[in-house]
Amino acid sequence: NRAGNDRSWWPLEIGEQVVVLSPSGELTQGVVLGSINQQSIPANGNSADNHRITYSDGAVIEYDRKAHHLKAVLPSGASTQLISEGGVEIVGDVFVKGNITATQDIKDHTRSMQADRDIYNAHTHSGIKSGPGSTAP
Repeated sequence: NRAGNDRSWWPLEIGEQVVVLSPSGELTQGVVLGSINQQSIPANGNSADNHRITYSDGAVIEYDRKAHHLKAVLPSGASTQLISEGGVEIVGDVFVKGNITATQDIKDHTRSMQADRDIYNAHTHSGIKSGPGSTAP
């Protein structure tokens, strides 16, 4: 857990190495200071500007506050879900390496994809003869 300018909540797990500070040896007034790295579980980074979480399945989420960079790497087959009923706004270029699926229409500053389909799927070309011929570009 962190309680400074950057705060987090992540309870200790059974088997995690801790230190108990007990004033005058009185354990009922003791305070648990958690997570002591050890040889079998080394530190998860070495930069004061980097906050990194590494999960037991191999997922890594990190934020470098000096570089202003957020990175999430999930194991093969993992999925991500973002639920934001008020919407999501992305400022900046977007690159997608894969397919995009939408349950509703997609729009840009000119018109929607459905409007494009309505225009171009219904148009005809005159002067065309049936057969193996092609239209001009």
